[in-house]
Amino acid sequence: GRELLASAPTGSGKTLAFSIPILMHLKQPANKGFRALIISPTRELANQIHRELVKVSEGTGFRIHMIHKAAVAAKKFGPKSSKKFDILVTTPNRLIYLLKQDPPGIDLTSVEWLVVDESDKLFEDGKTGFRDQLASIFLACTSHKVRRAMFSATFAYDVEQWCKLNLDNVITVSIGAR
Repeated sequence: GRELLASAPTGSGKTLAFSIPILMHLKQPANKGFRALIISPTRELANQIHRELVKVSEGTGFRIHMIHKAAVAAKKFGPKSSKKFDILVTTPNRLIYLLKQDPPGIDLTSVEWLVVDESDKLFEDGKTGFRDQLASIFLACTSHKVRRAMFSATFAYDVEQWCKLNLDNVITVSIGAR
């Protein structure tokens, strides 16, 4: 029931560390729209997470979606089409683009799990806009059930401070050297 800030070395299984609990928590597919949202700093990592989630959830019926540039550009994505999926994997820029449309091009009101992977990369110098993006994403996830988790390979002091200020009842888990 607590929110999480987790750090573990690259290649240690962080993707599985959040994927399996999300699938267990959601139990089965539902037509409620996105119930889990995973944000990644790059398209390459988002693709990798999407592939792993598809493999791990094989046979369960969960519908996992990744926002593609072509779908965003063609405005083929919207609140109605998002009801078909359970889990969304995306980068912050694409998600913010959809949230800023009028009306918003995506509905995050059913999100129960919000995971930020490689959160340290998103907080690096020159990426100060990410903090604002994350605030907008937090506000769009209006479900009273939403749990947030930040996963990272390194533990930057400013990320830890930000999480302590912006996450509720946060617990810190460190695997390996900080």
